[in-house]
Amino acid sequence: MTTPLPRPGTARTAAEFVARLRGVKAWSRLSYRALERRARRTGDQLPASTVATSLNRVSLPSEEVVAALVRACGGDPAAVREWVEARRALTLPDHFVSAVGTPGQNPDPSAEPGAASPAAPAGDEPDRHAGLRPDGPAARQVAPCLLPPDLPLFVGRDSELSETRRLLDLAASGPVTMLVSGPAGVGKTAFAVRLGHLLAAQFPDGQLYIDLGGFGDEPLEPSTVLGAFLRALGVRGGTVPSDLMSRIHLYRTLLAQRRMLIILDNAASTRQVTDLLPNGGRCAAIVTSRTTLADLGSRRLSLGTLDQAAGLALLGEMLGRERAAAEPAAARFIVQTCGGLPLAVWVAGARLAARPHWPLTRVAQALADEQRRLDELAVGDVAVRASLELTYRGMTPTAQRALLMLSLSPGPDFATWTLAALLDTTLSDAEAILDDWWRCTWSRSGRSVPADSATACTTSYACSAGNCWSGRCHGRAGRRRSPGCSARACS
Repeated sequence: MTTPLPRPGTARTAAEFVARLRGVKAWSRLSYRALERRARRTGDQLPASTVATSLNRVSLPSEEVVAALVRACGGDPAAVREWVEARRALTLPDHFVSAVGTPGQNPDPSAEPGAASPAAPAGDEPDRHAGLRPDGPAARQVAPCLLPPDLPLFVGRDSELSETRRLLDLAASGPVTMLVSGPAGVGKTAFAVRLGHLLAAQFPDGQLYIDLGGFGDEPLEPSTVLGAFLRALGVRGGTVPSDLMSRIHLYRTLLAQRRMLIILDNAASTRQVTDLLPNGGRCAAIVTSRTTLADLGSRRLSLGTLDQAAGLALLGEMLGRERAAAEPAAARFIVQTCGGLPLAVWVAGARLAARPHWPLTRVAQALADEQRRLDELAVGDVAVRASLELTYRGMTPTAQRALLMLSLSPGPDFATWTLAALLDTTLSDAEAILDDWWRCTWSRSGRSVPADSATACTTSYACSAGNCWSGRCHGRAGRRRSPGCSARACS
């Protein structure tokens, strides 16, 4: 492109401003979808439908849309600021502009409406983040609370909650980070959200929450999360820095003197959370992950599965205690078959709760069929199989193959030498694979490893996903089916 990006000029009406903004889009030669993708890479949310609607009406688009669109079209920070200020000039009366401040001015909270703010000294360069200082408009925003609603069905975690609140000792110097780890479906998100609500009063400046999607197809990048957090902290969309380092610096500046709780849910790696951890001495962060994040400097809590009493209590809360008590044997079998995995118990309970005419024995009998067990543990958009799949995909190919081979091994427990024999490898290599499982919090390392509920369910999934009759399972046991294998591929 040889011509410079179009400028807003002296647009005097909303229609004229939108027309010139259409010129920016035409100058970029990008489609709506391409603009959406470019915006996502810089941490902006710019759906194609929003761009199309904004450019085909006479009312002014929001500052956030203007900034994201100009940035996606290739505008530099100076161009973004110019377009945002031009848009603001069409909507804000002079006395309001003076009250909230403009680039290069630090607003005076005590100034009377209509009083002019002192101008920046001649020759000084305007502050890139003027109006975003801790004593500026961002500090006077309502304290953000991004916590999801607390779940009413929450049982069996009293001791873990007490321990976590003890570990999050706010009397300690510096910010505190807490890692909550555990296998898929063990209830890490529900635990973190419940903890956030319990601690909210201790963090009066706000609580930030984000699902990092660490094990999904599109995990969030730190830059994207920082953009969302900065806007929640009161930074105007048009003044959110475009580069990662500037976003980190502004984020830390805003948190330095605040008392805030940050919950980073579903992290896949330490790299994904490092830039998002608070630096304020009165702040705390809670990170949840399916992996142990060994290189994260934090206090730690590992969540396990529910015991039978807690599992029955969860089922009883969902169905009503009378209904669960009417069929105690079936209720116990459901919890036992689910291995105390909260997600599995919840799914089984949700199916029954939606069908009050079903006896509990109907679901119990369905779960007894090992070949269809994972298929039965699905309701609506929630499925145990899908949750296990994300963790399985995060394993190394060697660890995936080992899990497939173990689906051929009879018995609920196995020793390190068993894994070494199945893979035709050394004990040290087998130990390394077990360490990878430990990192994924699927098993507890040791010379004899129990196949707990998460490991057993995932072994079943691995067998189904990898097809035990394929060439991926080979060796002396490669054509032998375990009596306990529950995957249809082995039937």
